[in-house]
Amino acid sequence: MKKLHIMLALVCALLLASCAPAESGSASSAASSQPPAQSVEMDKSVEEPWAPDPASVVEAKVEMQLGDYDDETTYGCRPEFIQGDQYVQPDYYGVRVENITPTTFDFTLLFYTGEVEKVSEEVFRGTAYFVEDGLTAVWKDLTFRFPDEWNGLPIVVDFRLEGFEPAAEVLFVNNDIPGFEFS
Repeated sequence: MKKLHIMLALVCALLLASCAPAESGSASSAASSQPPAQSVEMDKSVEEPWAPDPASVVEAKVEMQLGDYDDETTYGCRPEFIQGDQYVQPDYYGVRVENITPTTFDFTLLFYTGEVEKVSEEVFRGTAYFVEDGLTAVWKDLTFRFPDEWNGLPIVVDFRLEGFEPAAEVLFVNNDIPGFEFS
């Protein structure tokens, strides 16, 4: 048991050291460490497909990656979630990215229960379109911003989602991109 405690302490120390973004003048705010109070109920009825004005759609200047972008807290980076000798993951949001084209990507916003690993609820799904300078993507009232806190651009390692208040301060990170793994 003593070896387990020592190993856990070393792993936590390594994770905390590896979670700090390199040269990031904008470290994640304390608000991002706040777990969502509860899942948000969304209308899951079938909707009409949404698209912005076709004239505003541009080719991406970033390389969105397939896979799951999870709240950075899922990687053990928050000392406030350590209780005794365990890292207790709070509830969190994640975004699954699929079907990437030069101008769009499909996404699903998921809500995960931290207590029971990887039990999720689909909050909503849609197709995001790259607009403006190709460094921003939108879907309805949501905006995907690519702050590059993990120094990966043009490869999208991290992003923030504006327009969905429960995840407003979350840095979504994909830890499965070769060369950009950090835990």
